[in-house]
Amino acid sequence: MVKHVQVSESSHLNNSEFSCPYPQISSKPIEGPTYQGEFDWDTKMQGYILGVCYGGYLFTQIPGGSLADAIGSKALLVACNFAIGLLTIITPFAAWWNVYAMLVVQLLRSALQGFVIPAMFRMITNWFPRNERGSLSTLVVCGYGVGVVVTGVINGWLCDVPNLGWPSAYYLWGKLLNFG
Repeated sequence: MVKHVQVSESSHLNNSEFSCPYPQISSKPIEGPTYQGEFDWDTKMQGYILGVCYGGYLFTQIPGGSLADAIGSKALLVACNFAIGLLTIITPFAAWWNVYAMLVVQLLRSALQGFVIPAMFRMITNWFPRNERGSLSTLVVCGYGVGVVVTGVINGWLCDVPNLGWPSAYYLWGKLLNFG
C-alpha cells in the first residue's frame, strides 16, 4: 500500500551536482529487435504524413453533413467506407512507390473519413427514435476508443508475425471495410 507520509523534497536533492549524470554504459548487448524500418523518411516528412491524416478529416466535416443531407447518409456512408477500404489496401504500395504517393493516399483517406462521421450521425437521427439517439450516439463515440485499443493490439501482433509485417495491418482492415 501507499505510505501516506509526506517526505520533504529537499532531503532527496544532491546539492553537489546540478545536472543528471551520464548513464552507465553496460557491456551487455542490447536485447530485442534491431529492425530499423524500410523507409528513409526524415522526421519532417513523417510529420507531413501524419499531419495530412488530420488535415483532410478536418476540412470535410461540414461538407460531409451537407452531403449526407443531399444524397442520403446511407449512400454516403457505403461509398466512403468502400473507398476508404480500397485506399487502405493500396497504402503499402503507395509507401513503397513514393513518399508523395503515400501523402496523397493519406490525404484522400482522411478526407473521406471526414464524411463518415456526419453521415453516421445523420443516419442515427433519421433511423432511431428521439429517446434512443443519445444512448446510441454515446455508444458510437465510445466505440472510437475501443476500436483504437483493439486495432492497436491486433496491429502490433500482425507487425511481429514473420512474413506478414506492417502491410498486413492495412490489408486486414481494408478487406474488412470492403468485404466484412
